[in-house]
Amino acid sequence: MSENILALRQAVGWEGAESAVDWRILETEIGIPFPREYRALVDAFPPGEFQTFLKVLHPAAFAGAAEFRREIAGYAAIVADWAREQPGTHRVYPTGDGLIPWAIVGFDYVLCWQPGAGHPDTWPTIICSSGREPWPVVNLPTAAAVAAVVTVPPVIEVLAYIAEEVQPPEFTPLDGFEPAPEEGVSKPDGHYWIEQLQPYTPRILESVSARTLAPLVQAVAVRGFSPNKLFTRARQMLPSDYRNIVATLGVVTVGPARLCVPDGSDHDFFAVGEALSKRVAAERKRGEGPHGTIHPESDGLMPWGRLDGGGYLGWARISGDSYEWPVVALDASLRHHVAYPMSVSRFLYELATNPDGVVLPPA
Repeated sequence: MSENILALRQAVGWEGAESAVDWRILETEIGIPFPREYRALVDAFPPGEFQTFLKVLHPAAFAGAAEFRREIAGYAAIVADWAREQPGTHRVYPTGDGLIPWAIVGFDYVLCWQPGAGHPDTWPTIICSSGREPWPVVNLPTAAAVAAVVTVPPVIEVLAYIAEEVQPPEFTPLDGFEPAPEEGVSKPDGHYWIEQLQPYTPRILESVSARTLAPLVQAVAVRGFSPNKLFTRARQMLPSDYRNIVATLGVVTVGPARLCVPDGSDHDFFAVGEALSKRVAAERKRGEGPHGTIHPESDGLMPWGRLDGGGYLGWARISGDSYEWPVVALDASLRHHVAYPMSVSRFLYELATNPDGVVLPPA
C-alpha cells in the first residue's frame, strides 16, 4: 500500500477491509489503463464518499464492468456538454486521449484525468464544471489529489470548502459496504424497521403545511438555509414537508419535541446524526446497541429531532421514497420505540393539537 494511500486512510480514520477488483477485465472493458494510484485507492476503500461531497467512481459499486463503463460515459457526456463553454478544445472519453471522469463533487464538479503520452501515473486531473471559468489543473497522483481536497490547509482553491466542512476529514461507505463487525461486536438487524413497520405498508403520508403549523409551534428562523446544500450533504432527498418547515419556520419546538435543522448549533441536523452514529458504534463494540439499524448503517433510522429526556425522533426509511417514511420515536436508551404512520409535519401537528393522543416512549 503506497504512502499516499496509507496517509489518506489514516486521515479519514478508515480501517475497513480492502476491495477486490479484477482490473484485467475492467481495463479491457473501459479501454484504458488506469493509474496505479487509482487502482490502489479503489483497492483500499470501498464505494463511499469523502466529506459527504467527493465520490470516487468505484467499480465495486456496479454490477459489472459494462455498467461501470456506462457510468463513466454518462459523466463524460456531462463534461463534453460543459466543454462547449470552455476556451479551446477539450476531447472527452471515449475519444482517444479524451478527459476520463474518475470522481464527482456533488453536482458541481467532475474530476477527470487528462491522458497524455506519458504513463497513466503522470496524468494530471482537470476539475471540470459548467461555466466559462478555465478549468483548474491538478498535477497530483490520484490519492494525493483526494487528500488535497479533504485535508487542511486547502491546496485546491476552488474545492477548499470541502475540507472546511468538517475536520478531521471523514469517509462514509455506501450502504452495504460498511466494514464487517469486529469479533464480539453485535451485528445490527438491517431488516428490523421494515419488519417492525409492516402494518404501515409504504404509502404517501399526508403532510401539513408550514402555514398551518406556524401558530401552533414555537419557531426560530434559520438564516441562509439552502435545500440544495441540504440535499448535497445528506446525499439523498429528505421529505419535502421537513424541508418546507425548515425553510419557512426554522427550528420548531412542540411540547417535548424539537426539530433538528442544519443551523450549526448543538442541535444541528448533521451533528445530532453524527453523535448518535458514534454512540451506536461504541455500543455495538460492547455487544450492545439498538435492535434496529441507525443511519448510516444499512436502512438505518435517520434522526430529525430530539425529545426531552434524551430521546430521538427519526425517519424509518422503509422504502426508497421519502414521502413514505413514517416517524419513529426512540427513548434515550435506544431500546424502546414507538412508531407513527405519519409524516414529520403531521406528527408535529398532532403533538400540538392532541398531545394526550400521541404516546411517546418512556423518558
